[in-house]
Amino acid sequence: VCVLVLRLHGGRAAEVPLAAEDPQVQEVYALMDRQGLPDVKHLFILTRDLSGDKDIFELSTPTPGSVHVRGTSAVALASGLNWFLKYYCNCTLLAWQGQQLTRLPIPLPTLPQTITKRSSVLFRHYLNVCTFGYTTVWWDWQRWEREIDFMAINGVNFPMSFNGQEFVWSKVWQAMGLQDAAIQEFFSGPAFLPWNRMGNLQKWAGGLSEHWLQAQADLQLRILQRQRALGMTPILPAFSGHVPLALRDLFPTANITVSPLWGGFNATYSSVGLLEPVDPLFATIAKKYLEMQTQIFGTDHYYSADTYNEMDPSSNDPAFLQKVASTHFKSLTQVDPKAVWVLQGWMFAFSGFWQRPQVQGYLSGVDPGRVVVLDMDAYAQVNNEPWRRTDSFFGHDFIWGAVHDFGGRRSLFGNLTRLANAPLAALATPNTTMVGFGMSPEAIEQNPVFYELAFELPWHTAPVNVTEWVQLYAARRYGRTDQDITAAWSHLAAGVYTQTNEWHNVLDFKPSPPSAAAPASPLHRSALATPSGPPVTLLTEAWRELVRAAQATPAPNSLFLYDLVDVTRQCLSNTFQDLATLVNAAYKNKWAQSLQRVAAEMSAVVDGLDAILATHSGYLLGIWLQDAVNWSTVDDRVQLVMNARNQVTLWGPTESSLNDYATKQWAGMVKDYHGARWALYTQYLNQSLVEGKPFDTAGYNQAIWGVESAFSASDKPYATQPSGDATALAQKLLQTYATYAPPSRVVWAAVDTPPSPLAYTCKADSDASGGDIAHLSTTDAQQLKFLCSLVAECCGFNSNGWLKSDCSNVVPYPGASLCTKN
Repeated sequence: VCVLVLRLHGGRAAEVPLAAEDPQVQEVYALMDRQGLPDVKHLFILTRDLSGDKDIFELSTPTPGSVHVRGTSAVALASGLNWFLKYYCNCTLLAWQGQQLTRLPIPLPTLPQTITKRSSVLFRHYLNVCTFGYTTVWWDWQRWEREIDFMAINGVNFPMSFNGQEFVWSKVWQAMGLQDAAIQEFFSGPAFLPWNRMGNLQKWAGGLSEHWLQAQADLQLRILQRQRALGMTPILPAFSGHVPLALRDLFPTANITVSPLWGGFNATYSSVGLLEPVDPLFATIAKKYLEMQTQIFGTDHYYSADTYNEMDPSSNDPAFLQKVASTHFKSLTQVDPKAVWVLQGWMFAFSGFWQRPQVQGYLSGVDPGRVVVLDMDAYAQVNNEPWRRTDSFFGHDFIWGAVHDFGGRRSLFGNLTRLANAPLAALATPNTTMVGFGMSPEAIEQNPVFYELAFELPWHTAPVNVTEWVQLYAARRYGRTDQDITAAWSHLAAGVYTQTNEWHNVLDFKPSPPSAAAPASPLHRSALATPSGPPVTLLTEAWRELVRAAQATPAPNSLFLYDLVDVTRQCLSNTFQDLATLVNAAYKNKWAQSLQRVAAEMSAVVDGLDAILATHSGYLLGIWLQDAVNWSTVDDRVQLVMNARNQVTLWGPTESSLNDYATKQWAGMVKDYHGARWALYTQYLNQSLVEGKPFDTAGYNQAIWGVESAFSASDKPYATQPSGDATALAQKLLQTYATYAPPSRVVWAAVDTPPSPLAYTCKADSDASGGDIAHLSTTDAQQLKFLCSLVAECCGFNSNGWLKSDCSNVVPYPGASLCTKN
């Protein structure tokens, strides 16, 4: 790999072959075939005839109608091709949700001058250990092939590549003398392998069939072949010290300790064996693994190995930590003298154990240039980034990164302005050792705007203007623009895409029973950040505008429809949160009839949300489940489906503290899981009021467990193909929940006679003193009218989102407005 040679040896790039003979060039032409450009690829002249220590691409149009793309590697060429299609043809070559090539102009446009883009960093990193559980676990080669193409056009040259390692480990453990039963006791199920690999879990939902082991190894061979053919440098795993406890019987003098419990799992499923790196057996196992992996998969000399993921070392003595790291690194170089250790920096951000002396001691065990730290939390830790706290990791190379997503939970967020500025500022810091940009999400296929901007950053020399950039993004994504699309993306950029951290959708989490201490608490995870303030209101405006744009578009493409569904999904989730707040307020105030009305509307929102999600393949539970089935045989089908269902619901056994961590808003799951739990919650609230008795906590907990366990173990099939008209449904839902009208016909009919439409009178610079019912997430007047109208005791609301039960004491309040029912 050319980049690797330059990095380690400082040499000049070797002379590259002619385009017709250059395998990397041919790989890019093959990519064009796969991605819908076979009829125009002859118009693109691709040559890999540039050199440099970092990637470069160059675009020119030497003759009208043809484009010359020059580059240092296949990834650089693919990036150049993508840049031309994006910025000069208004096209989207490949996104997670589809592509937009209908606007490709023929003849191709002529460039006014040669365009040269130089990557500001050596490495452009992608993926996270956890991505291989939360997103890619059930992917086949066809899906992986598409993702590798996506990597290439977005400039990724340093991806994690973790499939198939259990195939190697099974052979290593057998060679060490372990019986198959002990090996299977160690392996977790497929959906939980990332945490087995990092030493957090064992056995849960496992083990692994011979079919799985072999098929994953075969898949890994294809993945690595394609990544290497495109000039990427895949990161492969190495030994971290996590071992089956049965190894103690074979090596009784080895320093094998028991790792602490993790994630609420009991000792059966946690308490993994940890072989201290300073023990001689560590080097023996590391050597066997690396030699066998290299024999099967080859090597690119970069290895990921994390001994202390979300667990602390046995000593905080810097000298001990230095010895641990030094010994660990030597276990790599004993097999591969060119080895470079790729270390997840998550542990430095996650645990208070890692203060400056401990970080410095650990990293000092490896020479500079032989370790690359993935500073995965640099994006989220504003002005307190790990690289900043450690003076660029005390002189060691690091990659500025962003985890961004946790568990694959769906919410619209991502601070585009911080993303556009922070990594470039880090790169400009004096004496920086930053060598790359990286995206390390726990799950992908969400918030595509955030990732497209992130992948562009290495090719920019100055921060992009986010306001202008998002408009270009939308135009090439949809193949058109109008005033509604422009306004929608202005509101999205100014609202949800200023949020650094994710919102947590109340609907997705199990509601806690009320108690004397928290009589109106809607969540069992009290620390979660939920939607609130101006971004919620701006999002509602964007929803209105996207619905209008959809109505004006005869046949919206899949990218537009995904965004329409995504925005509708988030708006309905926000509305559900406000309804949950109201249902708890009604319970606290003993307003039984209003509780019933609000509860019925919550059920209606669940039905509407499930229906709109069913219109797009990106939101189908059935695909996740069917993909698991596709990997199974008759013998392990039940196990693999259980893996798929358990991960997105209970995430472990009953006692796991990770319940709902990987929750999803998918069609089928919203109605049968999330909606069913909240329906039970409101049922028990209503029962308490009607019967005049305390909330039946024991009965409720038992009933909730019944829903959760039944869903996790069910074999009910779900749709794998989208159904319904997204535009029509979005319009209907918008009219119901963001365009004021009398409350839902179904709701009122279930409780009493439908009332006449309720009119409101609003007074500027005013508020009502006292009588607060609840503070809602939205400040949108149409939504507040709708929500207030559900509660008979609500007399009005103010423009800050407070619903009122007493509007008689009106007081001056500059800048606010008070709206009261007539």
